[in-house]
Order: sequence, then structure tokens, then C-alpha cells
Amino acid sequence: MSSRVYRAEVLSDARSVPDGSVFRADVAVVGGGPAGIALALALRAHGVSVLLLESGGFEPDEATTSLNEGTVVGDELIFTGVPSDLTTVRQRGLGGTGNIWGSVCRPLEPIDFEPRPDLDLPGWPFGLAELDPYYARSAPICNVLDEWDADLWLRAVDDTVDLRAERLDLAIFQMALPRKVFGRDHREQLMRDASVEVCLWANVVRCNVEPASDVITSVDVATTTGKRHRAEARCFVLATGGIEVPRLLLASNDVRPAGIGNDNDLVGRFFMDHIVYSGGRVLLNARASSTKLYSELRVCQAPPEVHASEEGARHAIVLASLVPPAEVRRSERLRGCAALLIGPPDFDGRALAAKDAVRARDIADIAGFPRRRHAVHPMLVEAEVRPDPQNRVVLSSERDSLGVPKVELRYRPSADDRDNLRRGLELLAAELGRTGAGRMQIERNGVDLEHAQLWGSAHHMGTTRMHVDPNRGVVDANGRVHATANLFVASSAVFPSVGFANPTFTIVALALRLADHLAERMRLK
Repeated sequence: MSSRVYRAEVLSDARSVPDGSVFRADVAVVGGGPAGIALALALRAHGVSVLLLESGGFEPDEATTSLNEGTVVGDELIFTGVPSDLTTVRQRGLGGTGNIWGSVCRPLEPIDFEPRPDLDLPGWPFGLAELDPYYARSAPICNVLDEWDADLWLRAVDDTVDLRAERLDLAIFQMALPRKVFGRDHREQLMRDASVEVCLWANVVRCNVEPASDVITSVDVATTTGKRHRAEARCFVLATGGIEVPRLLLASNDVRPAGIGNDNDLVGRFFMDHIVYSGGRVLLNARASSTKLYSELRVCQAPPEVHASEEGARHAIVLASLVPPAEVRRSERLRGCAALLIGPPDFDGRALAAKDAVRARDIADIAGFPRRRHAVHPMLVEAEVRPDPQNRVVLSSERDSLGVPKVELRYRPSADDRDNLRRGLELLAAELGRTGAGRMQIERNGVDLEHAQLWGSAHHMGTTRMHVDPNRGVVDANGRVHATANLFVASSAVFPSVGFANPTFTIVALALRLADHLAERMRLK
């Protein structure tokens, strides 16, 4: 197969360029999802040339979607309604899974970055202050407001009951308005100048490391129509998800038999996903009209205190969740847990009988509540899990149509994960009762949390986790793969721990931070 240097157009189709072509840029980004798009746009602003290699096109196609196939072993979860499925919960195409993302945004909290050895949480190499400016820059990219102060939103939404107490706090989530579809909404920006070259239907199947060196020289690109190409760059960034990143590192094993970055057998380990319980109900001692910030997708205008940029949002959908405060999480040895109330009240509060509710000494008696002031809501809880090295992505003996080994996800939430969820809910229930604010029912139809069906969130995290010590993590504080000079990861795969917040907002913030680092690196060399 002959090779020729191919200067990609602003937008190219890898299936249409001559077979054996070579693409070149300062930075090659593998994956055109939220991380890859944010990274490419930020690097463009620095004057760095970028080649964005995306597996799919603008719309899903069967041949490309089949490349997501894999197996799940040992799971007890349902991933968004489809048991043991790795195909429908991920999407290939410009925008990636950001095209089917629910647009839910929230930054991590300071406690999420702390090492907590008693809970096997290793901590991040930096704190929230490091990411704060990048969260601010992520807000217009994700089409939300850079404001997370519960006080502000309580003031902005009229007649809202404040449920905060000594052991009960509020956490604000936002959803983009309109819903963010990354491939559609950022396509025009990507096409704006030739410093970003987008190559679609370009599947990266191998990273090539120079023998006896720590330098990645190129990546191999394949199409589902049989063509093979190569991409060369000064730096390479894997911006695919928490399953595809370890798959590519492990499959790149011709020079390093264990795979790139896997000298310490850590690539693919510590897989995490938020676990979700949706079986409870909450009764609040308040008029239904005063609980809307907690239970309805409330469209809110930016309060005067919020100075959104011209291109940023002026409205957002805001939802307040009930969470244990950080100091309580520390004293009670709890990981992150957030309870969200779903929809307007849907049944009479008298149906929530005392015998069905979680019992605690100070829980108020339902009979003492004023009549006609009961707002009862179904409840959804999202909780953090322990990073367990046995929960991992490995390569299967089966191969996909491009010859790359498929993945096998070995994942089983632990009894400790269920216990953390249960204790977090009991704490919130007791505090609602102690203050007279309400009641929380955790058991439904006699099924407790030890036996209840849990759901997965399709938040695939932790499989190339960040740590300054190569013996404890796969990438360093800048996302560079240990024992390589020029290979980086921009993905939820780098999360050492995950808190309770949905990951995409943090993924974008990390990508922007990496863009600054790479731009500075380019200037120094």
C-alpha cells in the first residue's frame, strides 16, 4: 500500500480519500464528542493546528454502531433500560454521546477532589480551584449558566421552600435550554477555519509507539469500507469515553505487549458508573407550588447577579437536589449521593403511611402535618460508587469488523455501594423528619435497598485514572499517559473519583485545561 501526505479539507470523509493517505497536524484528537470538540475549538484559538478524527458521520449508521459491541459480565444493573448493553448507551458520530446526552450539568465539589483513604478514594492531583476557571469557560459551551449557588436560585424562584438544615444541603443541577446536541450545535464553529481538520468515518485502531522510545509516532486509521490511513502529529489525545480509551490502549500492544500505559496493569481498572435508585417517594410539608424548584424542570432566567457572556445562555432549566453536606459526608464516611424529586405531586400525601416510611427517632408524625399542604413526589437518587480494581474493561477474544478486539466490561456494584446509598437516604430522611419538613419513603412494596433494582447511568468513568504516581494511576495531572512523551487522555476515563454530579461538564472543563497545557507545550518546543 503506497502512502501519500493528504491535506484534509476542513471536513473530510476518510472513506473517500485515497487509500494509504497520511494526515498531519500539531495535535491529533481521537474522538469528536464533547471533550474532542471542546479541545479542538480551544486549541484553534491558540493557533494550534488540529486533526479531529471521528469514528462516525453526522448520523448513526449500522456499520459504525456495531463497533461499540461488547459484553458485560457480572452486572446487576440496567443501563438506561437495556440490560448488559454497550451499544445503545454510546454513540459514534460528530458529537459522540453528547448527541444523546440529557444536557445535565453540575461541577464537582471540593470534597470530591480530596483523598479519602477510608473510602478507597485516592483524590485528584489538584483541587476544585484548579478547575473553577475552566468550569466558567465550559458553561457557554454546554449552554448553561455559570451559577451554582443555591441561595441565588432560591431567591430567583418565587415562593420556594428552603429545605436546608444542619445535615441537609441543596445542590443545583442545570440542563441546557435548548438541549445541547454537540455535533449539531458546534459544527459551524468547527468549520470556521482550516486550522481544524475534521475527518469523519475515521476509526483509530492502533496507537504506534516508537520501539525503545516513549514517543507515539502515529495512529492507524481504518474505515468500515476497507481503507487504511495514518495520522501523524506532535501530540495525540484520546478523547473517547471510559470504555473506548482503555480498549485502544490495550489493543496497541505490538511494541508494548501489555498495551500502552499498562506497565502497572492499571489500564481498564477502576471502572465506575453512578448507580441510580428510583423506588422512593418524598412527602414535603409544603404547598406543591413551593416545591417546584425541587421537582419540575423549571425554566429560569439568569438572575441579575449572573453575568453571562454574550454567547452564553440567559435561561436555563434548574433543579435543586437534596444532598448530605460535605462535613456530614466526612463524619459519616459517605460518598456522594443526591436525591432528586421527579415531576409535580402525583398522589395524595395520606398514602404515605408511617409504617412504610424510614424510621428515625426524630421523624415527624405524618398526622401532625397541616392538611392540604402535602406535596408528594417520586424520588430518583444518583450515588457515587467505590473505585474497585476488579471492576474493569478487558479485551475480548472476539474482534470487530476492523480487526480490533471487542471489550468485556466486568462490573458489579458492591454491597458497600448499596450501603452507601442506603445510609445517605436514611440520613436525608431523618433530617427531613427532624426539622418537620417532610417524610421520605425508601422501601417500596416491601422491597428494601438491599434487594431493589438499581440502574446504571451510562457514565463510564475511571478506567485510566489520574494520579501523579504511575503505580497508582494511568495518566498524570495533565492527562499525559505515564511512560509516554506525547499521548494524552481527555475523557471521563481519567476521573479518580466521581462525586454525584453528571460527568460531561467536568469532561469539558478538563478538555479546556488540557488545551491550555498543550498550547503552552507547543510554544516551549
